[in-house]
Amino acid sequence: MNPNFQSFDLSKCGPKASRADQVIVKIWANTCDNFQLLVELDIGLASLRYIGKSSTSSYDAIMKLNNLEDCIQDAEHTAAKVSFQIDTVLGRESAVLSVIKQTAQTTESRNAVQKALVAEKKRLESAIRQRDNLKKSLESRREAMALGRETQKTGEKYLAEATVKLERCLKDLEETKKGLEGQKRRIVEDLQQIYPVEPVPGQSLGFTIRGLYLPNQDHEVHDDETISAALGYTAHLVYLLSFYLGTYLRYPVQPVGSSSFIRDPISVIPGARTFPLWMKGSVSFRFEYAIFLLNKGIEQV
Repeated sequence: MNPNFQSFDLSKCGPKASRADQVIVKIWANTCDNFQLLVELDIGLASLRYIGKSSTSSYDAIMKLNNLEDCIQDAEHTAAKVSFQIDTVLGRESAVLSVIKQTAQTTESRNAVQKALVAEKKRLESAIRQRDNLKKSLESRREAMALGRETQKTGEKYLAEATVKLERCLKDLEETKKGLEGQKRRIVEDLQQIYPVEPVPGQSLGFTIRGLYLPNQDHEVHDDETISAALGYTAHLVYLLSFYLGTYLRYPVQPVGSSSFIRDPISVIPGARTFPLWMKGSVSFRFEYAIFLLNKGIEQV
């Protein structure tokens, strides 16, 4: 059931096979990997019967096919004959054809060599240009290196001179520092004479400045004017010492005699940042905080 037939072509077998009026059809079946012959039909094509125009080709069509097959057979015969003649001519003219072929190959090879020669010439010209550019680059680099050597020599000369100057400047700086230290010492001695600070006999941590008592925690037992004047002297002394000694005070003082005050620019506090160094008319805790800040400035100096 549902057989499959492989296609086959009888045109190469000649008219003996393609025009035969007898054909044998054999049908085989595969059972358990073993082929067995089921049917063998011996059919005579000459005894075929006409079954109508609707079921087969017309006589004219068959004759056309027959004529076409004859033409194909004649064409194949002619093609074989022509092929044989061409092979004969080629064999007879093989020497000439060989020369022509060799000439063509030689011409092609020459053209290839010429193309390769042109390409090599271009590469040679490119290499020459690159060589010339490299020569120019090397020359410019040599000039730059020579200039760099001259600059280096000049720099070394200047460096030697600068080293001598540096040593001389370092000596001058050292002498200047010593001179500054002496000047600072003399200024401090002068300030000590202008604002002498002396201990109070028989009283621990008690001092006077220019004979005025310096309060610490017992400022309530002294009059306001004396305390304000003593703190004004102290503020002026701290201000001058910070200036001449080059010390930046964390809490800057403003010496204005008995109305001096001090500022706190760094603490996190509400309100005004200026605190009075006088008692009369000032808030007690702000005055005490001012004395505290002044002591910090003295410690810093």
